[in-house]
Amino acid sequence: MKKIFSLLLALLLTISIVPVQQTQAQQVFSDVPTSYIYYDEIMYLLENDVIDESSTYGVTDIVTREEVAVMVSKAVGLDGTPRTTKFSDVPASNPNSGYIQSAVEAGIINGYPDSTFKPNAKVTRGHMAAFIARAFDLPSGNKTFKDVPEWHTAYDAVKELAAANIATGYEDGTFKPQNNLSRAHISVFLTRAIKYENGIVAYDVVLEFPAERYPQTAAHIANAIENGWSNICTIDREGADENRKAAISYMPTRDGYDRDEWPMAMCEEGGAGAGVAYVESSDNRGAGAWIGNQLEDYPNGTAVLFKIVGNVEDQPSQTPTPVQPKPTPQPTENNNSDVIPGAPTSFKNCTEMREYYPNGVSEDHPAYASKHDRVKDGWACER
Repeated sequence: MKKIFSLLLALLLTISIVPVQQTQAQQVFSDVPTSYIYYDEIMYLLENDVIDESSTYGVTDIVTREEVAVMVSKAVGLDGTPRTTKFSDVPASNPNSGYIQSAVEAGIINGYPDSTFKPNAKVTRGHMAAFIARAFDLPSGNKTFKDVPEWHTAYDAVKELAAANIATGYEDGTFKPQNNLSRAHISVFLTRAIKYENGIVAYDVVLEFPAERYPQTAAHIANAIENGWSNICTIDREGADENRKAAISYMPTRDGYDRDEWPMAMCEEGGAGAGVAYVESSDNRGAGAWIGNQLEDYPNGTAVLFKIVGNVEDQPSQTPTPVQPKPTPQPTENNNSDVIPGAPTSFKNCTEMREYYPNGVSEDHPAYASKHDRVKDGWACER
């Protein structure tokens, strides 16, 4: 069914930083007005009892080890009952002793060889990456940063956060692991981690795609999204050639038309199983060039939310052939409905799962997990 996407008043087609959607705009902390860039993330933590209401939040304050232990423990539901700890500087009388001890027992945060916890020590971005990676089930990543070498203690953790789009680093290719972490920034990272754990795909930027300028391509994208394909494109330029070949292999060429796939080949989500439609070459190639220009400065791993701007309803003569039905993965000897003896029933990410089940698994399979079911269609890690 065709659909009118919301018309936006803005005339400029820009890429903007994405705020987390808010449910109610009201100021709670004196230093967190509703216009604050991280207002929604901080309010999300407040609404989910990760932080408490107070007169101020201290957005620029450098967060301490005690504060991080408490926030992360609350985020993952650990026991906060005050009790004796293994640390000489965290007595049972400390109201946060239970959260600190629980975080230690869960392997999220460690103490020091002298039996101290150093609750007031400042936390760096590198520390933050390690704490969050230990607390949440994140995917293994391959994105690296020039200031986080392989020998760095946070090397694997930083890659995991990047893979989950929790922290993507800076434009110069650095992560700055030694920089201290503010309360505002830990709020952002923790909110993204919680949402990822709950199967909510995080994204970094929004791309407003002009329907009136490229009507056929816009209609195809809109049609595909309405039919269940993701509206997120995680940039993966290195895999584009392979993805394109896999996506269009079943559709013959047609004079004057391109075989346009969604998600695009440059997206990690693209490849086999993408929705493909015939789109006039002039429209499709113009759209491709426009998208490429808009995203050229964004590195691999950037998650882009595509939003169609304009009306795609009144274009009967230009609407492309509808996307092909989404292929349903079929069980094979080494695949979905069959449980492989000795195979794990829990996988950290789709890469690990596909080593055993190349096309993913259905929701009735013991290895199925909703967090791996990106489009919520009953299949996890499908291709």
